[in-house]
Amino acid sequence: MSMQKAVSAVADICEEMDAFDRLVWMATWKEAAEVIDGESDVMEVEFTSTLGLQVWQQSIFNIAWRRLAKASGKYKGLSEAVEQAFADTIGLEIKPVDEELLNDVAELYHALAWAGARSE
Repeated sequence: MSMQKAVSAVADICEEMDAFDRLVWMATWKEAAEVIDGESDVMEVEFTSTLGLQVWQQSIFNIAWRRLAKASGKYKGLSEAVEQAFADTIGLEIKPVDEELLNDVAELYHALAWAGARSE
């Protein structure tokens, strides 16, 4: 499954966003991808299992999106669509994290950022 296809439901919801919310959305996931890629000057993370990745991803969504963009509940189904994209690409089973998995996660986060840009 291509990453763009994996985030297609997210992209459909992002089409409803105003310009500011799309910018926040794109920046949030671009920065998350940079952290996973080890390219962030601000933060460094290390995961031993996908459980940690899932918790971190939920934190990104809850803190950066719901609080900074003040968009909680504004876009129906967005949280579920992000969780489904993660499940479809990474899976829900708890497993050790390796370099290949981290590359997939970074690619997913880049695709989530793309989902916001698609509607511009």
